[in-house]
Amino acid sequence: MELSFPAADVEEPAEEPVDASGACAQADSDKAAAAKTAGIARCNFFTDCLLEQTMIQRWEARGAGVADRAIKL
Repeated sequence: MELSFPAADVEEPAEEPVDASGACAQADSDKAAAAKTAGIARCNFFTDCLLEQTMIQRWEARGAGVADRAIKL
């Protein structure tokens, strides 16, 4: 089986193809950027979680104080 295309349908690449080392360097760069982004997201999640836990603890402590004052009155 033979495939043939008219010359008008064949497009030449606009740029020179990237060599393997350049492609690998780009992939490593993309991977590092993705890892950094994931790290930031993980940090934000941890910070949000820590903040939420702190707020819950303060709310519970404040709630206990209000209940104690109500009993004393």
